Amino acid sequence: NGWCSKPMQWEELRAHTKYRPLRIIPRCVIQQPNGKLRLIDDADAGGQSETTEDANQLRFCSAFQPARHMRHIVGSMKSKGVTPVQGEGILSGGEDLPDAYRWKPQDLEDAECCIVSLWHPGWLIQVFVLYYSLLFGNPLSVTSFNRYPKLMEAIVRRWLFICFSMYFDDGTMQDFASCGTQGQDRLNKIAALMGTPFVDKKRQVMSTKNDFLGLEHTTDNAIEGGTVTFWVRERLEHKIVGMMHTACKAGHFPPGEARKFYGSANFMEHGMFGKVGRGGMNAIKDRQFAKQAKITKDIEQAFEMIKAAVQLKPQRV
Repeated sequence: NGWCSKPMQWEELRAHTKYRPLRIIPRCVIQQPNGKLRLIDDADAGGQSETTEDANQLRFCSAFQPARHMRHIVGSMKSKGVTPVQGEGILSGGEDLPDAYRWKPQDLEDAECCIVSLWHPGWLIQVFVLYYSLLFGNPLSVTSFNRYPKLMEAIVRRWLFICFSMYFDDGTMQDFASCGTQGQDRLNKIAALMGTPFVDKKRQVMSTKNDFLGLEHTTDNAIEGGTVTFWVRERLEHKIVGMMHTACKAGHFPPGEARKFYGSANFMEHGMFGKVGRGGMNAIKDRQFAKQAKITKDIEQAFEMIKAAVQLKPQRV
């Protein structure tokens, strides 16, 4: 995709980088809970995370941003004495930036942390690839990328007068039902003009039911009743239950799996109880930084609490 150089052998890489100090990031493949294989640049093992800094302050919205948008819309109507047209409602849509941080270039003179090492199946040797774009890693691909979504938000809000917010590469927008998809169509034209069009196949067309950051929300009652209902999307629910089943069956829950599980479960708990939902997951949170993989009684209890929540399905309103 034009993000990196051709594979180089060690001496070729050294000459190409003018013998500057280098930091090699190993590339590996992880299998996600849904079975998908994903390439990951191991920033922790390569030392990239501990040597990379960004002064940016992260200000990501939550999965409840659609409700905040609708509160703003309905509140503004009431404060200005505007009576909605009979039958008027609010629709919600979603967008996704492709490859996100991969589109962010860097100065090659500063690229000591963006050299990936991998095994070449044809040459049967270890080769090295110099990336022109950012690698997968929190300080680089999350913190520093945060500026661009904020720019997109500002342009869309000020030029199109649409309630639009982004969480990293995921976008959510809410607009009057009478506008149909006009606002979303113009949003996509703005994104294309900026050089980073959204992904067609991941688009959520304007509807009364959509999801954002793993939580489905319904807008049917937003104007008349002033409420929005949230629940974790079915795919994520199945993913969480499947991860617990696999871990219990194997009696094995290593730190890497705990990190993935904790992030997914946090989304679900947040949709039910807010931040207080994290309280029952302390054992899982601690396992992320532990050196053991055996399932303990505390982790079993945390799993039981999550299973009970899935069965009860306490939707948040």
